[in-house]
Amino acid sequence: MLKRTAYRGRDGARIALLLAGLLSMAPAMPMDDPGAELLSEMAGPLDDTAPDRKQAETVFMPIPMSNPTVGTGGAIAVMRLFQFDEDSQSSSVTGGAMYTNTESWAVGGIAKLNFHQDKYRVQAGGGYFSMNLDLYGLGVGDRLPLVIPITEKGYFAIAEGLMRFGSGFYIGPRFRYLQVDSSLNFAVPPETGNPLPGLLLTSAGPGLRAMWDTRDHLLYPGSGFNLDFKLNTSLESVGADRNYSTYRLAYSHYYTLAENQVLAARLTLCAASDNAPFYDICLFGSDNALRGYVGGQYRDFRMLTAEAEYRWRFTERFGMVAFAGLGQVAPSFNELNSDNTLPSVGAGLRFMASREHKVDISMDWAFGKDSDALYFYIGQAF
Repeated sequence: MLKRTAYRGRDGARIALLLAGLLSMAPAMPMDDPGAELLSEMAGPLDDTAPDRKQAETVFMPIPMSNPTVGTGGAIAVMRLFQFDEDSQSSSVTGGAMYTNTESWAVGGIAKLNFHQDKYRVQAGGGYFSMNLDLYGLGVGDRLPLVIPITEKGYFAIAEGLMRFGSGFYIGPRFRYLQVDSSLNFAVPPETGNPLPGLLLTSAGPGLRAMWDTRDHLLYPGSGFNLDFKLNTSLESVGADRNYSTYRLAYSHYYTLAENQVLAARLTLCAASDNAPFYDICLFGSDNALRGYVGGQYRDFRMLTAEAEYRWRFTERFGMVAFAGLGQVAPSFNELNSDNTLPSVGAGLRFMASREHKVDISMDWAFGKDSDALYFYIGQAF
């Protein structure tokens, strides 16, 4: 069990999982691709001449990256964007890699498929990562005086299948596998001993996802809401090293204020059981929660964030956003209090790389308490 006095680092495993999500939301830059016909067959028969169906595209994506967690660098991905039928959201099959100036890198792939009039939503992906990160303490008030560099390496795999019941309610099983090898990435004199010996942990287990989704568009919502619950488990009975569970509940709402103007708001709750390892508890930066802070600098077994973002598309391709938020982490929900609330404000630019599928390239400059950060990513923050 990991106590509050233990060290915590920025999360290489979670970053790798987020890379998979990044690869599934990418700008459309058409290219001639000899594999396009094969990917079309994987997607199933598509009638691109149907007036209400989006055209299928094979795209190549150089993606600039800059954030305080992994540093500055880039990702490269190849994606097939398509639509099974006119009543389903866009689907994608993607593979790619990333590298940053901290010598952190990852390779992986993911498929997100929405089909049968959007009744079914299926995703699966996996990959390998090697991240050079920093180690911080728990909580907000009791910060560690030192930051310790570590390396996290490992494999990840995710799979999920949702089925719609009624109007916009989805539910289904999910499965995660993570094998993470954490170690110091600097030499320790033999006479001093190793304060953080290498730690190899495997987390694997079934989970559940339930979603009430009325958004008009998954990648660029302008109206509706999304209530999203995720349960992940790690069970020794299926090969994990620890038994634990994590929970995440997020509620997002979208309002169209005027033509090309949207107000988006999100409330996020996160909880992890006491035996959860350092890479699987709650932290600012996960799913872009509370931008402006290094991912993992503020983390604990409970988290609450609230954010709002104004989005204005001032030309067909270009837009801007302004956002603000508040957040807390604590060992329990009872210990969340206003004294430890951290703020976040910022603004950003958007470029719509795919008008057909409404996919943005995003750049944000965010300010937190005593920190600021510049982000490049694909899609919306939430």
